[in-house]
Amino acid sequence: MSSAIFLFLPEYPLGANSQRLLTRQTLVNSDRYYSTRFEAIRKTFSATSTLILAENWHHVQFYLPEYRVIPFNLGAKWEIDEGAPVDNTSDIGTGTAADWGLQPGKAQIVIFDPALDGFIDGQGKLEAIQLGGQDVMKVMDFPSQAVFTVNANSFGVEVR
Repeated sequence: MSSAIFLFLPEYPLGANSQRLLTRQTLVNSDRYYSTRFEAIRKTFSATSTLILAENWHHVQFYLPEYRVIPFNLGAKWEIDEGAPVDNTSDIGTGTAADWGLQPGKAQIVIFDPALDGFIDGQGKLEAIQLGGQDVMKVMDFPSQAVFTVNANSFGVEVR
């Protein structure tokens, strides 16, 4: 019975706003989500000039250890703070590319998870990188005369 559930049921058997099951489809979807992002980052961006802002930051730190990763946590599904920024106090800061440990000049900030798009607050030029199908990953330009700020509720680039 358990094998049949794992092999044949969809990730969300009762619809997208219902309980998510750990099934084969769940693992395939998760692997696709991460592998396409990891591949795009490795192919396109240098670790010395790229800052990655991620909700699912544990995966990013593990699979892309050479990149600087900033966690931006959101409340979990069905919790009172669902989708809202939570516990974002450890990596709050403002600084230039060099202050964030990046090579100044051609720096950029990769916004790893689409759930973070609504928390962008700044003047930075934003570009969408096509990952396949309708999936995109946002990238924010980080000019040398700019500062990047992460606070408890938002993040963004401000050109000075």
